[in-house]
Amino acid sequence: QDRLPDGRRRSAFLLDDAHVLLAQIHIEEKDYDKALAECRVALEFDPENVETRNLQGIALRRLGRYDEAIAVHRGILKEKPGSARFLYNLGIALDKTGATDKAEVSYRRALELRPNFAEAWYNLGICRFEKNDIAGAESDFRRAVECRAAFAEAHASLGYCLLRNRKVDEGAAELEVAE
Repeated sequence: QDRLPDGRRRSAFLLDDAHVLLAQIHIEEKDYDKALAECRVALEFDPENVETRNLQGIALRRLGRYDEAIAVHRGILKEKPGSARFLYNLGIALDKTGATDKAEVSYRRALELRPNFAEAWYNLGICRFEKNDIAGAESDFRRAVECRAAFAEAHASLGYCLLRNRKVDEGAAELEVAE
């Protein structure tokens, strides 16, 4: 069959996929300009593709174009308000601009939708740690490692919080796990 159910030609659909995959590869290679270029091409084929737009937001954020990234993620969330992943990505971009309180709100909303989202617990812990809420950060880092036992950064951050609270043996144990 030459056409997809939505009327698009199958060859255009495959090209869209190829450019999205190339964007993902370029993001992994930390070549964000090329990733952004591939997103632009993919969006010419399918301007509504939220996965492509999400990659675009990630590339923009990693290029330091935080306001543009925030706009992209907010646009996606208008269509998909119940997506923990997109809320999480918005939180990262907000945090990069120094809007820590807004980032926390975004992470908390993501966690309401997906309570076992280890990275969101970790980033929430980082926000709280930066605000000198060490007990809150410790709790968040604990949740992160409960969700994903092999999360080295969360173990290290938890260990640091424990050491700050003079829980030396427990802190050292967490730092050992982080190695």
